[in-house]
Formats: sequence, structure tokens, C-alpha cells
Amino acid sequence: MTTEYTPKPFMVKTNDYIETKFLLPSEIGSWPGLWTWKDGNNEIDSFEYHPNNKKILELTNHVRAGYCFYKNASITAPGKWVTTGTLYSTNSVSW
Repeated sequence: MTTEYTPKPFMVKTNDYIETKFLLPSEIGSWPGLWTWKDGNNEIDSFEYHPNNKKILELTNHVRAGYCFYKNASITAPGKWVTTGTLYSTNSVSW
């Protein structure tokens, strides 16, 4: 899913909260993720999942250089449904 060519730009604003429910794939080469992107910069990853690293869910703030890896093999595994929530505050991002 992308908002790249929508008629009106979709912008995440301060204090927006986005919640996403997704199924973790098992196929190598798939790469589900939800991230913001503006002008080739200012990226915040609400989540990224790489099936070649099955136990890790990546949560990254590229704007203010912060990240964490959520590791829980009973939750972050192929075929599992995961729900994430991201709050985009003025000076921080919370997952």
C-alpha cells in the first residue's frame, strides 16, 4: 500500500497515532513495513519485518536516530498476526 500518487498528500502530523494489524509472512523476499517518508528524508519506521530474521520486529526513528528491535519468538514469527501502534509526538516517537 502506498499514498505516493494520491490526489491529496497524506501527511503524518504531530500527535498522530497509527495502529496497524498485519500478518507476518514466511516467504523470503517479502518485506512488510509501515513507514513515513518525506522528500527522501525524515523516515520513521512504525515497523519493518524481514522473514530472514524471523524473531525481530524493527521499530526505527531515522529522524532522531533511535531504534529498538522487538524480540519475542512467540509473537514475532511467520504466520503470526501482530498489532503495532505508533505515536508521533513533537520530540519523540513511541511504539
